[in-house]
Amino acid sequence: LGPTTDALVVDLVDGTPLSELTDLGYTAAWAGEELSDEGIAVVNVPRDQHAALLAKLRQDPDVESAEPDQVFTIEPME
Repeated sequence: LGPTTDALVVDLVDGTPLSELTDLGYTAAWAGEELSDEGIAVVNVPRDQHAALLAKLRQDPDVESAEPDQVFTIEPME
């Protein structure tokens, strides 16, 4: 299953400012108010740029992990 959105989910080292991501030239926001302390952010990136940005982020010492955002669904039980 491939990415289903244009977003990447990035786990920054706790205490790293969001500007670490916005300075790259993309729109970024904390994944939720309660997740800003944990450093979990969503970065909007065109899909054709995912591979290059993921490679760059994964080399950054302020990034614990970076993955494409994926949406999974579960069929309802009958």
